[in-house]
Amino acid sequence: MNEISRRQFMKKTMVMGAAIATFPTVITSKNRAKNIAKLVVHPNVDNLRVVGITDTAMTKAYDPVSSWKIQDKLVVTDVVWENIDKLACGLAEKRNPTEAWRSIFIKPLRKSWSNTVVAIKTNNIAQQHTRSAVMSKICHTLTHTLGVSPFNIHIYDACHGGNMREKTAFGGLPKGCRVENRWGGSSTLTSIPAPWKNGKGKSKCLKHLVDGSVDILINIAMCKGHSSRFWRIHYDHEKSFWDF
Repeated sequence: MNEISRRQFMKKTMVMGAAIATFPTVITSKNRAKNIAKLVVHPNVDNLRVVGITDTAMTKAYDPVSSWKIQDKLVVTDVVWENIDKLACGLAEKRNPTEAWRSIFIKPLRKSWSNTVVAIKTNNIAQQHTRSAVMSKICHTLTHTLGVSPFNIHIYDACHGGNMREKTAFGGLPKGCRVENRWGGSSTLTSIPAPWKNGKGKSKCLKHLVDGSVDILINIAMCKGHSSRFWRIHYDHEKSFWDF
């Protein structure tokens, strides 16, 4: 078997990576478990469809040991926005970003987009938080593409968002978007509607998510280390409900 040096391996890896970097990567399961009843999570997106993208042009420089403010300034907003549109097209299997977003986000019944309430769960623990380019792209998509009122967009971290408004000053948000800090937090006993305990029980969670006031919940997590674990998106959502 021919041997390959570390330098040759890195060179080949970089060449291969450059060839696919700016195109969404679609990860699908080979086993579709056709004989097992499947819960349809989203009517327009396959449960097993995951997309990802890598593009070094999204940052101006590499400075890993720095504050969120410095890291945020290193992001190239235009490239990030373009790539997020590509991801939406890949996820919804559409060629046009507008069609893709309108397929991903579904308007609630008996409501207009302008009256739709959106909650965005972000991760505000430690130094590194969601970049402004990512947050602003999602918010502008909601307001400009779908027609959501910016005053109905609530950005929060129910556990670690106590000082988010001051320490994580997201730039480029549509005027009127609300950075809610902890938004009441997830440690208050809140009445949970049926069918849980026939509507008579209470649990510690963010009340806005269970009282019917939020129509769409979006999770924007950070891929980063957390204590001895790697931050997981489902765990980020779990923090919204905590004990529920």
